[in-house]
Amino acid sequence: MALYSLTFSDLFLPADISGCWYKETAGARDGRSVPDDCREEVAALRALLVRQGAVGGSKVDWEWKGEAPSLRLRIQQLDTVADGPVFVCARPLVNAATLAELGFPQSIAARLLSEEVQDGLVLFMGQTRAGKSTACAAYAVERVTRHGGVCWTAEAPVELPIHGPHGRGQVYQCEVGSEAEFGASIRKFLRASTDFMLIGEVLDDDAAAAAVRASATGHLVTTTFHAASLTGGLERFAGMCGSAANFASALRAAFHLQLRTVGENPAAQLSSIVPGKAAPPKRVLSVTPLIVPGENAEAIRSHIRAGQFHQLASEVDRQRRTFMGAG
Repeated sequence: MALYSLTFSDLFLPADISGCWYKETAGARDGRSVPDDCREEVAALRALLVRQGAVGGSKVDWEWKGEAPSLRLRIQQLDTVADGPVFVCARPLVNAATLAELGFPQSIAARLLSEEVQDGLVLFMGQTRAGKSTACAAYAVERVTRHGGVCWTAEAPVELPIHGPHGRGQVYQCEVGSEAEFGASIRKFLRASTDFMLIGEVLDDDAAAAAVRASATGHLVTTTFHAASLTGGLERFAGMCGSAANFASALRAAFHLQLRTVGENPAAQLSSIVPGKAAPPKRVLSVTPLIVPGENAEAIRSHIRAGQFHQLASEVDRQRRTFMGAG
């Protein structure tokens, strides 16, 4: 078996290759040992990563080229006490799906893709490997396909290949050296005939403030944000961007995403599919929504401006029941 054909979301490479293992999906709790016939290839991959200099906790995009087809991996290297440097190799999705294919209710997808949302900020939130980047990319592709225009992305690194023409529009993907460059990238995009911006992940105050400012000037901006809950994520983002009032005016929609592994269910899955191989366990997407345009828009904005994020809970529950029932 070639490494390319191994179904995994995360591959762990300690210095002792005999201890390398993988997870089939990001949410899996059980680890699996790498097959013996992959160990030589895994050892070569680790040696190349060491020579490449992926050290110090850096994140790089590595394209492994062996006898099998290319395998794109995101590499994170961490130094451990007992096992020395361990490389964690995350396998991104091969292609971006549609929002509906990912598991978003049709009613939510329709609102996001409607003329009602032409500018402002759309946030996809959740914990690690919850499908945030996948949903963000799917939204960008569907949006420009339907409405046209130019979408610029700033990613560190590029995770899903969506560069190129899509329907009536065009996506230009840009890879930056680190997340610290996102704020500067947003400011550059404002001078590049931009209709839509995709920012890989907001991690600092500069990027948060730049995203809000851009979305307040007639641009549609979408990004991901690490959060354990919807209201908690909104509160943190408002604090980072420096102005709850500006954030309230800019916000068009926010979603908290969670994935759970199920059996052979044909529902949405956010996982790599290797042609000709069995798919990994299905992971069903759970979406907690807060869409601002609508009958309660001013009340939502008022709570955000006042920092009363706990007051949003009832509206979030109402929208969850409405959209999930209609989806």
